[in-house]
Amino acid sequence: MKKIRLMTLAAGAALTLALPAAAGAQAPRTATVNLAAVNNSGVTGTATMTDMGGNRTQVVVRLTGAQVNAAGPAHIHDGTCANPNPAPKYPLNNVQNGTSTSEVGASIAELMASPMLVNIHRTPPPAPTDTSGYMTCGNIVAGATAVPSTGGPAGAALPLLGGAGATMAAVAAFVLRRRR
Repeated sequence: MKKIRLMTLAAGAALTLALPAAAGAQAPRTATVNLAAVNNSGVTGTATMTDMGGNRTQVVVRLTGAQVNAAGPAHIHDGTCANPNPAPKYPLNNVQNGTSTSEVGASIAELMASPMLVNIHRTPPPAPTDTSGYMTCGNIVAGATAVPSTGGPAGAALPLLGGAGATMAAVAAFVLRRRR
């Protein structure tokens, strides 16, 4: 019986001590930006952003529409689609055959901290800062919730682990006191 009590106490302590490690081990986070057709392009799509850690975010653009092969340069800009800063903040790889995969030097949290947008230009664009060359645009919504790759909220199991550890430790302490 004493062996069971000690094992219960040890298991409770181990679960409680494991919480900080579990809290620090979060899955990469993702967010999807819906890209709408602009300037009568008929091109729509998505830009999926995945936080890679180390202030790096992967951006995967997927486009559909009749003029998708005319899509070329892609960028992340400050501002919104309604009021963009014409100077690109983060260049993305050109769209080819409707897709583009890039990495930018910012975390997903940084990209979502203030209004930014993803846009795709016609190829060749009239000029790098000419917004009439945009084919599609989507706002990166500031403060939007990014979700872990598991699809659930980050750290959802932490309260359960903490509660289980604390309960096991309390039961073991109660049993040990009662036996004395």
